[in-house]
Amino acid sequence: MYRKSIVAALVALALVVMSQPSQATAYRIEAGSVDLAQTLNGQTTFEAVTFAQAYATAPIVIAMPTDAGADPTALRIRNVTTTGFEIAQVEPLNRDGQHAAMPDVSYLVMQAGTAVLPDGTIIEAGFHSTSTTVQKFGGGGGYDSLAFANNFGTGPALLTMIQTMNNESATDPPPGGASTPWLTTATQSGSISATGANIALERAEVNDGATVSVDEVIGYIAMTPGAGVLPNGVLYDAFISTDTIDGWDNNGNDGSNGNGDNIAYNQTFATAPLVLASLARRDGADGGWLRRGDNSAAGVNLTVDEDNFTDAERSHTTEGASIVAFSEAFAVTIPEPMTAMMGVIGLGALAMRRRRLA
Repeated sequence: MYRKSIVAALVALALVVMSQPSQATAYRIEAGSVDLAQTLNGQTTFEAVTFAQAYATAPIVIAMPTDAGADPTALRIRNVTTTGFEIAQVEPLNRDGQHAAMPDVSYLVMQAGTAVLPDGTIIEAGFHSTSTTVQKFGGGGGYDSLAFANNFGTGPALLTMIQTMNNESATDPPPGGASTPWLTTATQSGSISATGANIALERAEVNDGATVSVDEVIGYIAMTPGAGVLPNGVLYDAFISTDTIDGWDNNGNDGSNGNGDNIAYNQTFATAPLVLASLARRDGADGGWLRRGDNSAAGVNLTVDEDNFTDAERSHTTEGASIVAFSEAFAVTIPEPMTAMMGVIGLGALAMRRRRLA
């Protein structure tokens, strides 16, 4: 009777799992940091980063610029392969293109697909190709609708970054020259929902005369809000902040330009974590992008940077941010839920066999 009850329970559990829609797959994910050297006049090489593990296909890469260097700057990546990528800090056309060294740039890497952690947290990564832009000039542009592969139940923390440089000018190219056309990413205010968001390429105020004639690829990583532990013991925290992050010239709550406004973590970290963030809104008509200031075990300072292409000011109305933090650098592979469940069922069958032999 005992064995029959166990078998029935395991079969019932397997049927429940198999009856669920299966969008998840085994996935690889890692986080780390890189120190970017000062860029120099005429320089065309980007910093090469090698992944801690190889991927079956080119993954999604998200990186976080810091407040190092006084000029407006963002990060661009290129040549993402199964083993690594290239990255550099870039400036808009009205600056000289060269930028100060930027140490401790955090990055997050995940192969396209869906992972479900043991606590039910969903992490989804994917690509969206688009030439849709939003900007202050030329009518303002518009947004694309991005549909998630999963229903998160609530709006997830959504990280976005351009993975390509398909429209980049060949004349005095970055990182030694300015990046033309100027492009980051934008998420429409109030658009992040359980099932999708509205996103675009952000041109801000940089009417540099260049056109976006072909698609760029935006990579995204979306994560259920919450704090917990990855299967490898790394702590994580994912959330959308309050609408309190203002601009470079707004003298954030630390009293200095650029260092930004402090956002407290929900997770308790022992030391300053690796942190990634993207704007979750676009309330300011000038457009902008996030840069990271001070980072501690308790929280991170974030500011909205702007170009000064058409005006000198870099002040900005308050915005909210999607934030994902990890307690340390890591690289992990997590099996799909079905594989893990079949392992549990197999262990149960083995236990029953041992009971019979005893």
